[in-house]
Amino acid sequence: MINSTIQTGTAGMRQGLESTHQAANDIVKVTTASNDAEAQGLPDAVVALKQGSRQVEASATVIKTADETLGTLIDTFR
Repeated sequence: MINSTIQTGTAGMRQGLESTHQAANDIVKVTTASNDAEAQGLPDAVVALKQGSRQVEASATVIKTADETLGTLIDTFR
């Protein structure tokens, strides 16, 4: 169970990093756009960047908690 939790956290971090990378690319595209219609996408790209960042943070917390739980279980059985 702990191992699957760590795998889930790792997958969440990977997905969050991919989302953050895509959002950063979108921000670059929007800020270098030559017309106002393309520049309208900036708020969405910034929100997506923040969401990706939060997903990475949450997934890191999942991994940390699973690691601490595993450590507690090992200490209990010593």
